Amino acid sequence: MKYKVFLDTSTLIAGSIFLTSKTIGLEIKDVFYDEATRLLSLIRKNINKRVGITTSGVEEEAYQVLSSAIERKLKQKINERAKIFALLSVATNACETRLREILAFIVREPVDPRESAKWHVQVAMMYDKLHIIALTLPKPAYMQTDAVPKFLNKAEMFEIYKNQDECLNAQLTNLVYNPVEDSDKIHLAQATYLDRLYKETEKEAKITMCLSSTDHHFVPVRRSPYVSRQVTDEIEKRFGIIADKPHEIFMMLKKVYGE
Repeated sequence: MKYKVFLDTSTLIAGSIFLTSKTIGLEIKDVFYDEATRLLSLIRKNINKRVGITTSGVEEEAYQVLSSAIERKLKQKINERAKIFALLSVATNACETRLREILAFIVREPVDPRESAKWHVQVAMMYDKLHIIALTLPKPAYMQTDAVPKFLNKAEMFEIYKNQDECLNAQLTNLVYNPVEDSDKIHLAQATYLDRLYKETEKEAKITMCLSSTDHHFVPVRRSPYVSRQVTDEIEKRFGIIADKPHEIFMMLKKVYGE
């Protein structure tokens, strides 16, 4: 088994945002920094196997959104706008250095825009279909509550069923309240294009393409004990790509490459 891991913008950003108090007087850290770094470290150790891949479009987007992501982190800890502005430049420069270090051991693959555009159409159609499904989801909480025995509190039981329904359908409803950006569709299309290219050019190897992301337009929504993965499953069914968070991808790769 040979793995290729397409690293999307969110994973690159997660692995780049970490500053100690020595740098700017306070510590900021992306919530996914630890798991992203663990995956990136494994990829770096296996640099000769060319596991981690991305595209110029993903790289450019990562640099573009890095500053705004850092600014949001600063706002969580600082109320003074002037102080945020004073620290932002220093923090951005430090995190950009970390991003450059990450990109140094990741393969930037060229993409044929015409072929990628064909996959983009398929990706867009998939999300359109899933969006329609999300808009027409049934309301089973009401039906299940009607079946509750009289001696139980229907209001309490409704909340239990409602929470269960919301968790199980979270990935779909996310498409309604947080529409998929075209850049995300492009990244999935590029990952699909590269997957087909690898399988054509490296026929002797059994290749599994993974997409590492923290974006719920790609990866499952896990709210213990429930998991919502309708979008993730559709991506794997249609395009053969396993989309998951950095930690889950790391656990898959660990079985093959070790730590």
